Amino acid sequence: MIESTTVGIIMIPLMFLFLFMGLPVVFSIALSAVVCLHLWGGVPMVLIFQQFFQGVNSFTLLALPLFMLAGELMMRIGIVDDIVAFCDVVLGKLRGGLGYVNILANVFFAAISGSAVADMAAIGTLLVPKMEEQGYKKDFSLALTAAASVIGPIIPPSILMVVYSSMMGVSTGAMFVGGIIPGCLLGLGLMAYVYYVTKRDKLPRSENTYTIKSAAKVTLRTIPALTTPVIILGGIFSGKFSATESAAIACVYAILLGLIFYRKVTLEMLRSSFGIGIMNAAGILLIVAIAKPFSWLLAMSSFPQVMAGWLSAFGNNKILILLMVNIIGLILGCLMESTANVMIFAPIFAPIAIQAGVDPLHFAVIFVLNLTMGVATPPFGCCLFLGANMGNVPVSRLMKSVLPMIIVEIAVLLFCTYVPATITMIPKLAGLI
Repeated sequence: MIESTTVGIIMIPLMFLFLFMGLPVVFSIALSAVVCLHLWGGVPMVLIFQQFFQGVNSFTLLALPLFMLAGELMMRIGIVDDIVAFCDVVLGKLRGGLGYVNILANVFFAAISGSAVADMAAIGTLLVPKMEEQGYKKDFSLALTAAASVIGPIIPPSILMVVYSSMMGVSTGAMFVGGIIPGCLLGLGLMAYVYYVTKRDKLPRSENTYTIKSAAKVTLRTIPALTTPVIILGGIFSGKFSATESAAIACVYAILLGLIFYRKVTLEMLRSSFGIGIMNAAGILLIVAIAKPFSWLLAMSSFPQVMAGWLSAFGNNKILILLMVNIIGLILGCLMESTANVMIFAPIFAPIAIQAGVDPLHFAVIFVLNLTMGVATPPFGCCLFLGANMGNVPVSRLMKSVLPMIIVEIAVLLFCTYVPATITMIPKLAGLI
């Protein structure tokens, strides 16, 4: 038997030990919780299964598989192609235009998919070969796509924001709207970096040419795709439906768009889309479920109070507390999957920040942005590994190329951290907070 405080102290190192031994995230979390529960003693195992169920017993979480299904459907009916073509019309003729197109396409597709991995797969498959053909270095193209994919979970809708809101009781709609400005700032920051690289390396212009007629045709064809985020956010703004209901409406809209406009919907495509959507959602929901008993045990062990006592050395200084949370969050994002990080560490850090006077919505979006950057951050960024696999290049080469872009994104993170209006302004104007 060990003391409750000791349980909280050893649970997290034990979880990372299992991760570094090669166990999947889900099993690392589950095994560390079970081992520590056994060492603690006096707590019946049935409570683990009750917390496991409570982790996914949420109407808000129903939005997660629905948004994933909507993104899968829209990717399959050809929306991504139209978005890339539209972005090429807007920015393609600039020097380094395909770099700008890559970022802008990620911004638009982020408003549909809500997933960094989906953005990386969809945009990377289409644009990276084109960038390579026109003289862009493969490392730069893949690294830029990975860095731009960070925008996916920030621009609404966002899978990770759904998980956070269900866990911490923050309004999903307010988080969605609060992510608009940070997501746009990420895009602008990366565009500024592309501009710098363009001046340094003389990046090429796009070889595509558009007449007024062809440009108008591409623009008109893209309008139905760009209407999706308008429907989602418009319904939330107006109070007509919740984030979960908006996810269901997005699925219906995607199917109708595929039937009427793109005419690519078949029974086989629907079956495959539903199957992939269910499998992807199941993986995330399993992490959500198993992380619930883990975070519950941490809370029972008084570990959050220990952390609060440690951070109390900074008093109620919001600047220092937010800086420390950002540093810890960036490290965690490099090491473990974002969903698990939210489920385990949000209940620890959010109360500390809120007690210091940080707005709950401000902290929520900052925390999600912080952890999301991990998908493109060495050493374990999943989008880096996906990019390396797509381009058949060593991950180490991508890590070197992506580091300057991560520095740009950290600068955006710090700006949003210390200028709360970047997150809270639009939700306040919309009456969501």
